[in-house]
Amino acid sequence: MRVLASSDVHGRRVVYEWLLTVARNHDVESIVLAGDLLGCPDGFDTPEDAQRHEAESVIRFWAMSTGTVTQDLGVPGNISTSRRQVRRER
Repeated sequence: MRVLASSDVHGRRVVYEWLLTVARNHDVESIVLAGDLLGCPDGFDTPEDAQRHEAESVIRFWAMSTGTVTQDLGVPGNISTSRRQVRRER
């Protein structure tokens, strides 16, 4: 089984496109995306709203490009947002 693993994409669409190209060119059967997958675009009230929008955008792109999206395991990245919330609450 050929597995392609990546992390720290930070929402860069060009990296997602490259991963799909590599997967197709090398007959990859499974792609593992392990954390720090989303960027934090401007124009949103909170970082959570920005990342929610980013997640929906990435899922739509992946589904349109592959015809399917299967998530067996989610591996969260940095928890910097949670740390900021804790600091504000103190």
